Amino acid sequence: MGKVRMNTVEKLLTDEEFIKWVKNPTVENDLFWSEWVKGNPDKLDDFKNAKSLIEKFNFRKALEDDERFNRVLKNILLEKSSVKKRRLSANHNNRSLGLETWIKVAAVFLFLLTFSFIAKINWLTPAVDLPIQFISKQNPLGQKSTILLPDSTVVTLNAGSQIIYPERFNELYREVELKGEAYFEVSENKQQPFRVKSGDIYTIALGTSFNIRAYESDSKISVFLNTGKVEISSVLNQLKEAYVLNPGEKVVYNPVLQEAEKLEFDRELELSWKDGILVFKQTNLADFIHTIERWYGVEVALSGNSDEECRINGWFENETLKVVLESLQFSRAVDYELNNKEVKLQIKN
Repeated sequence: MGKVRMNTVEKLLTDEEFIKWVKNPTVENDLFWSEWVKGNPDKLDDFKNAKSLIEKFNFRKALEDDERFNRVLKNILLEKSSVKKRRLSANHNNRSLGLETWIKVAAVFLFLLTFSFIAKINWLTPAVDLPIQFISKQNPLGQKSTILLPDSTVVTLNAGSQIIYPERFNELYREVELKGEAYFEVSENKQQPFRVKSGDIYTIALGTSFNIRAYESDSKISVFLNTGKVEISSVLNQLKEAYVLNPGEKVVYNPVLQEAEKLEFDRELELSWKDGILVFKQTNLADFIHTIERWYGVEVALSGNSDEECRINGWFENETLKVVLESLQFSRAVDYELNNKEVKLQIKN
């Protein structure tokens, strides 16, 4: 009985149609082998064992293609034709065949068992956590960019700004660090809040869109909420309370006084930059100069008596610096001279 069992397993292991079916089953060959099992109920265990061996062998992908798979099996076992010829030989050859069959099938089991053992070691060995690498994206003055974070959050990074983020987020927070200004469109994940560190404050969100302005040269940090909801808190608990913003609200934080104020804001004025639109509404000359230096990557030299009451208004969509300066010259008593990356503004008396 034992000899019959091993011969059946051997036959199945050398049957190309059986191997093909185990590795790539189809409706047609499923039906064929189902009928084979019904017609050979006494060989069901052999059938299952042969199928299991091929599945284990294939699962590890130790042999990547059919040609190599079949070649190894044929090297270990006799081809069907050779087996049939030996079965027609004398009794003493039959006894030898039985021994050879046992050796070959044992070799198959040993070969497959080796791969299974290696697989088990790989499965049981704890994965080694590689150090998380951090990525830094920085824009020079006069340049903006769009960045896709690992969680599919979209960041529009303004000129003269830098964002630092990990190549993969940890389980607690999706945290990034911002220096400068950026507009965030955060992908929603209630189990893993999105957190931005900008100077002394954290901005925490689930799925929302907001803008943070935190240039090191500015005296204040501002967070503007466009959609959804965010919470503003201090990194070292400088603030007495956390601020929750609704759309259209902003928090302005003073790091020197460690104080914050919640206000409403003008979306067009504060958020249009991300769409390439430069907006000025009753902007004083100092803020105007500061803005165009970042936007166009230029240095501005001002001469003449500065008019503290001067207020500038304008709406420029993807316009050149020359167009902006000509508009300023037309609306105000200001002359300009543009030379590459240098701008000279002369206030007329």
